Amino acid sequence: MRYISIIAIIISFISTNYPEGNSAEPFLPQIFSQFPNVRDIAISSDGDEIYFSVQSYQNEISIIACIRKEDSVWSNPEIASFSGKYYDIEPFLSPDGLKLFYSSNRPSDSSNSTKDFDIWYVQRENKNSEWSKPINVGEPINSDKNEFFPQLRTIIISILLVMKGALKEKMIYFLVSGKMENI
Repeated sequence: MRYISIIAIIISFISTNYPEGNSAEPFLPQIFSQFPNVRDIAISSDGDEIYFSVQSYQNEISIIACIRKEDSVWSNPEIASFSGKYYDIEPFLSPDGLKLFYSSNRPSDSSNSTKDFDIWYVQRENKNSEWSKPINVGEPINSDKNEFFPQLRTIIISILLVMKGALKEKMIYFLVSGKMENI
C-alpha cells in the first residue's frame, strides 16, 4: 500500500509540472542521433560552436567532437583536433571561446600509458585558429586521484570547481591574480 501511495504522489507531481501539450524536443536530433551515447555538451557564448563527448556502446572509447554553424547550417560532426586517442570527456568552453577545458585519462608524461583522470585544456588565439596541444592544468587542481567536471565562472573572480575522487570530496579553487587558492 505504501508503494502505491508513493507512485500516486509521483504521478501527481509529474502531471502538475508537465501539462498536456508540453513536451521536450530533442536538440539537433539530425546530429546527435548518429551516435550511441552523447553527453557533456559545451556551447559557445555566441551559439555557433558546440563541443560534446561521444562514447561507444560499451563505454570503452570517448572522444570530444565538434560542430560549427555557418550561415544558419550546422556542419557535420568532427573529432576535435586534440581528441581521439584517449578517453576525453566533459568539455567546457571559456566565455571568450579561446580555452576549452576537459577531463581525460591521457598520460601527463611521455610514457603513453593512461592514468587517472585530470583536467586538461587547449587554447587558441582566435575562433578561426587551431587548438593548441593539450595542456595539463597541474597542481593544485590535479592530483593522484580523478578530477572531473571543469567549470569556469567569470563574474567577479574565476572559480574552478573540481570534483575529486569519484565525487567523494569537493574542492573549490579561486583564481585570484593568476594564483590558485583553495578554500
